[in-house]
Formats: sequence, C-alpha cells, structure tokens
Amino acid sequence: ISFANSRLGEMLARPLDELIGLEWTELLPTESQADAVRYQTKKLQGIHVPDCLRTQMRHDDPATRQLTVDLQVRPIKDNGYSAAHWILNIRNV
Repeated sequence: ISFANSRLGEMLARPLDELIGLEWTELLPTESQADAVRYQTKKLQGIHVPDCLRTQMRHDDPATRQLTVDLQVRPIKDNGYSAAHWILNIRNV
C-alpha cells in the first residue's frame, strides 16, 4: 500500500502509517488471501471476473475482528499496458 485515505484507517481501526507499506492482501484474514490473489491475478491476465470480490478484512478491534467488504482491484494502466501498481477500492458492506 503506497497511499490510503483516512476512511480506510477508520474502517479497520488502524493508523494510516501502519497500513502504508503493507501488501493489500495482508489486510485480509489468512483464509481469504488465496481467493484475493486469484482475483487479482485474473484481473492482471485480462480474464473477465466480477467487478467486486466480497470478502472479509481484518479489524484491529477484538470485539469486531472482521468486517465484510467489497473489493474492487484495478490495474493502473500506462499507455494501455498494465503497470505494477493497482487501485484498490474498498466498500464496507
């Protein structure tokens, strides 16, 4: 994660500076990470997948533990080619 807005920190009950530098899949419970990586890989390969992946994200408050989100992963294009960076939209459902 290179940039995150304050809403993500609020959603996950974590300071933004703890989020910067993480792989986005580290925000997911271990059991959800493989599905998320497959989703991202298919996007990278240009395979049609749903716009959003409904999954769980880890929450730092032990009382909450996890929240359900819709993830939308989009590659940042450079002259029509996929770059190494992604935009990740997260919506709390």
